[in-house]
Amino acid sequence: DPELTLETALQLRDMLTECGAEAFVRGLVDEQLTAFYEILAGESEERRIPPGVREVLLHLVARIEGRKS
Repeated sequence: DPELTLETALQLRDMLTECGAEAFVRGLVDEQLTAFYEILAGESEERRIPPGVREVLLHLVARIEGRKS
């Protein structure tokens, strides 16, 4: 919305935090990251992720984790 002001955006952010929406979404992200790491840890020989793909995935996860802070 081009008419959204910084003040209104900050108010919306605060409301989402207060109602628990932010914590809920963070919980969903954490669940997915846990599942991702479990898949990487449980790789078998026939289901091995190629090293190049693995590096890209780990880089993307690092970016997601960086956004959480």
